[in-house]
Amino acid sequence: MNKDNLNRELEVIGKYMISQIRREMTTKNINASSSLYKSLNHNVDEGELTITSLDYGGVILGEGSEPTNKKPSEEMVTRITRWMSSRGMSALARGRGGRFRKQTANTKRMAAYAVSRSILRNGIKGSRIIQSAVNKLEKRIEKGIVEAYKADIMNQLDETLLKINK
Repeated sequence: MNKDNLNRELEVIGKYMISQIRREMTTKNINASSSLYKSLNHNVDEGELTITSLDYGGVILGEGSEPTNKKPSEEMVTRITRWMSSRGMSALARGRGGRFRKQTANTKRMAAYAVSRSILRNGIKGSRIIQSAVNKLEKRIEKGIVEAYKADIMNQLDETLLKINK
């Protein structure tokens, strides 16, 4: 069956979903480096809508993550370091004698490692932005998909009737 109408409707829904997720991210101030914001994308293929983002987008924008006993990866520490810099956070580390150390790349990295380890040990609460966006657009999605399927089925029925009449 030809799914042109359905694919067109899913394309529109995908654009709405991305714009709604971005709007919620801006409202909830979940946009430190803009990399997650810019990575949001949608794709429609064979009657299926897929929304993609950076690999941690599902955790941040979805349900969050459960605690684990894993050690932080280098990539995670690097991302947290970048996030800390974009938020203007600095590491306060004390050296011998209890005096504060100078701010260096190493002290930031140590702080990012501690934050990463805490995230993995305690888990992270997600923002549930994806679910919120789906809930807000639910009626629009339902109505649009039903109409698109109906149009595709009617077109298929017309084509079948034309073939039978020949």
